[in-house]
Amino acid sequence: MQTLNYKTLFAFLFFIINAISVLSAQNSNENLDKFPQNVFKKWQGNMALGEQGKLKLFVEFLNENSAKMSIPQQGAKNIGLKNVSFKAPDSVFFSLGSSIGIAVFKGKHSKNPQTQQMQIAGNFEQNGTVYDFFLEPQKILLPTEIQNQPFIEREVSWENEIAKIKLAGTLALPKKLPKNGEKNGNKYPVVILVSGSGAQMRDCEINDFLMFKIISDYLTAQGIAVLRYDERGTGESKGKNVMYSTTEELAQDVESIVEFLSNYPNIDAKKIGIIGHSEGGMIAPMVAEKLPDLVHNIVLVGGTAVNGFEVLREQKALIARVNKVSEKEIQEEDRLFKIMFEGLNNPEKAKKLFTIMYEEAKKGGMNDQKSKEYAQASIQNVSLPWIKFFLKYDPAPTLTKVKCPVFAIFGEKDLQVSPKQNLPVMKKALKDNKKTKFYTFKNANHLFQFSKTGNPQEYTTLKPEFLPDFLPKITEWLLKNYE
Repeated sequence: MQTLNYKTLFAFLFFIINAISVLSAQNSNENLDKFPQNVFKKWQGNMALGEQGKLKLFVEFLNENSAKMSIPQQGAKNIGLKNVSFKAPDSVFFSLGSSIGIAVFKGKHSKNPQTQQMQIAGNFEQNGTVYDFFLEPQKILLPTEIQNQPFIEREVSWENEIAKIKLAGTLALPKKLPKNGEKNGNKYPVVILVSGSGAQMRDCEINDFLMFKIISDYLTAQGIAVLRYDERGTGESKGKNVMYSTTEELAQDVESIVEFLSNYPNIDAKKIGIIGHSEGGMIAPMVAEKLPDLVHNIVLVGGTAVNGFEVLREQKALIARVNKVSEKEIQEEDRLFKIMFEGLNNPEKAKKLFTIMYEEAKKGGMNDQKSKEYAQASIQNVSLPWIKFFLKYDPAPTLTKVKCPVFAIFGEKDLQVSPKQNLPVMKKALKDNKKTKFYTFKNANHLFQFSKTGNPQEYTTLKPEFLPDFLPKITEWLLKNYE
């Protein structure tokens, strides 16, 4: 679940959901013959967007005049960067255009003193705001490393026949069978990993924390197959960006995965589970209710049990208090958030929201025209299908219909999906299901890392790893249910 601030959400939605256009830069290359030639290779890294987290990017410098960039979370692939500029001895420049303005990248090509590898690091500026970016040579797994892994990974693809969308992911198959595996015809139980809100790729990378890759590697070592996938409109999966789809439509993608796996060699069709994190914890019950004969169990990791509007109200207030915001300011933000919510179906409220966002833009230094464009974009973005559905959808009625085993996990210090708000409602909704288990991890944030406060601003400072008992708890429950 991403943190949302009404003053910053709409501007960054532009950057995340709009298609990127090709831009020709006007800089010339100076003394290129003196520039290190090892820059002409494939690079990977990220753009740091402040509180909004990081955006993964890949850049390949083809020659002294051209390069291409991919931003998987946006579904942008091999976007041309013409007239890339180099200036000896170590400066690299390139630009990227989008609907909200040109992003100008200025970096230095140098050796990282810690890793001793070459890097390109610097900043990019867009609409007067400056952020950092970092690139390093793309990592290639050596054949010996692949052989030593306790699993085999296969690139797979299938189609959501309802939406007519081709989806893609990685199916990791263990090299050993779990306990009693021989009795199942040497077929593996499997889990599908479903990520939280926002356009996520298969590894669910958040600030260098490869959540789903780590879960996959751990479970496959225990004899459980894992399928993780690129959400529609990202990576190798087709379709529009997830913001143009509802959570219900994203659940259809997972339904197509269940059906795909039920017919896949080496997979036990009677033992298909789903692990859903955050919004994925909303999707898993939807799929389990829709396909009761195919979904064996679900694990809800920081999942919600109340509607998105209430989740975000609580989220905003909890994070604000941790950041020492006054109660007066919190109440004012809550009032504005209610206006935004009411504006979804009320034209008069929408006009009021326009005025509020216009005034905020003016205060931020935008001119009159830019402020109007910003305010209008705010109205449009609030009306995006994903946001409208998420704010209104109540997960509780669906939870009451789930009959399969459920393991619901919460983080004590999760400020994004509050256990105090959601756990009691979830328990009530699942009270007739006798195959449920609930567990709250102490000192766990929304990503189930050790955290002192749970504040999302800590994410960039924390080790990219789960709490020590997080994966063992899930694995123990899964293996018991798969016996």
